[in-house]
Amino acid sequence: MAYVNHVPASFPGAALFERTVAFFRAQALVIAQYRAYLIAVEELEGLSDRELADIGVYRGSIKEVAARSAFCV
Repeated sequence: MAYVNHVPASFPGAALFERTVAFFRAQALVIAQYRAYLIAVEELEGLSDRELADIGVYRGSIKEVAARSAFCV
């Protein structure tokens, strides 16, 4: 099976193709970040209050910490 690795700029509609590829790459990044966020929230919520205190996280700030971790905010 063959696939296109790069479309030359002279290809009719190349700009549209490149924008479409960029759009889907951006969407894949957002999905990966959101999954990382969900995993971080799940793991942090599974820790005891003592374990959270050891790493300096309060139970009320789990979602904020996970968001900073996943979305690099």
